[in-house]
Amino acid sequence: MRRALWLAVLSVGCGKRPAPAPASTAPPPLTASRVARSAPTPPPAVSSAPPSRPVTTARGHKLKLDKRELDVATGSRAMLFRGGVVVRERGGAFVTARLGDKPGHIDDDGARFARTRTAIAESDGASWAVWIEGGQLSRARLSADGGETGPKETLAADAEEYAPAAAMAGESLVVAYVARRAGHDDDRRAKLWVEGRGVTELSGDSGASSLALLARDSSHLVAAWIDQRTALAPVHVAALDLSAPEPKVGVSSVAWNAPPGDGLLELTLSPQPALALALLAGPKNGADFGLARVPLEPGARPRDDARWLDYPNGLDPAPVVAVSTCGRPAVVFARPTARALDAPKVLIHAWLDERGELSEELEVARASRFDHVDAWAFPTGAWMLYAADGRTRVRRVRCSP
Repeated sequence: MRRALWLAVLSVGCGKRPAPAPASTAPPPLTASRVARSAPTPPPAVSSAPPSRPVTTARGHKLKLDKRELDVATGSRAMLFRGGVVVRERGGAFVTARLGDKPGHIDDDGARFARTRTAIAESDGASWAVWIEGGQLSRARLSADGGETGPKETLAADAEEYAPAAAMAGESLVVAYVARRAGHDDDRRAKLWVEGRGVTELSGDSGASSLALLARDSSHLVAAWIDQRTALAPVHVAALDLSAPEPKVGVSSVAWNAPPGDGLLELTLSPQPALALALLAGPKNGADFGLARVPLEPGARPRDDARWLDYPNGLDPAPVVAVSTCGRPAVVFARPTARALDAPKVLIHAWLDERGELSEELEVARASRFDHVDAWAFPTGAWMLYAADGRTRVRRVRCSP
């Protein structure tokens, strides 16, 4: 059997090591649904983002950033959904705060917050939180008005502590997760859980470490996963067909062999149902680092290389999230502002076309470190959430004629 993957989650190797950083229809008004212990007053951030400036889009709109960011919690793996901001606590309880012009606040010192990622999947009729803790893949239904969540449900009991991926196929929840090894020398394999149909093998003979799902319609999805190893990190892709009673996983293929990294490479997919586009930030070679974008076509031959946006230096962590802002695919990502190891980091929103080209970058925020990023679109804009310098903040971008 192949050698098991060794991951060092705390750093992303790139040949240029970053220096250690300190630990760190409009939506209704924001109010906390449950208040925990109060948190100490945080130190000021390195700098705030610049005043909002209009950015003219290709469709004749102006993308405008709200003048101020809103502090909602201590630094955490908070996520966005239609009900607002949600933070998972250790053990599976949730704290939520609704989004709007006057944000609610989740008061806590952060000790109770879970340190692993929660996946969010939403349809017109439901919002689900999906996570892994203690080897169990679980879910809970989130309230659309930011109220109390539904009961915890266990979906599988063989999960590894890697972030799951979740998507909605119509009103059915679909989850991809990394399962425990069958034996000591086996790889960690990806599995698929489908609403009402149980668990199906997903990755076949390949291992898996980071997963992503993209729904093309109510019956067809694209699944992608990285099989990260010490020498290379192939990105696999497979088509999923849920039109029959038994889910069908198409033959997987390698879309691109990403360069290896010392830390966990995290995969996200652009929200373009017609063409899946993989996004990941990591080493470009032994000396350079950047944001890679590569189309995923099930069954196609592996691409020689991805499109790269070079960073001035390596970044650890290097969060990236895709979102559809004003009906257009976009990406939100953190990168260094300069080569110096102590240079501030900047959070960027940029449009993303079908070829993976980026345009019209808009600075959202600055900090000495970004640990986590999320984004959520509404009809006239998007919210962006980021854990930076020990605090979790949100900022809104709007689209106007």
